[in-house]
Amino acid sequence: PLAFLELFRGNSSMNDSHWIDQDFDKLLDQAAWTNESKERNALLAKAEDILLSSGEVIPISHPVTCAVIDLNSVGGWISNAMDIHPFKSIYFKKVEETFKNVVMR
Repeated sequence: PLAFLELFRGNSSMNDSHWIDQDFDKLLDQAAWTNESKERNALLAKAEDILLSSGEVIPISHPVTCAVIDLNSVGGWISNAMDIHPFKSIYFKKVEETFKNVVMR
């Protein structure tokens, strides 16, 4: 959740909306320095509530994607919420499996 919330931090270069809320930024700072996951999640939930109640972000739809990847033969593929897969990280694995129904001549 922190990756998406950081997009709306007041001084973030990715904050295209230029929305600023000091309480929101303080909660993100506190969450970043908290070692306990339950406390971090509670702080991030409060920050998310501030963001959504401000009307700055109105979730309208969530696109569905489907990627069919053979992870036995492709490496470096990581599923993520943005569905972004840099090809510089993806590689073919050496597969020593033979196909039983293929006839080689």
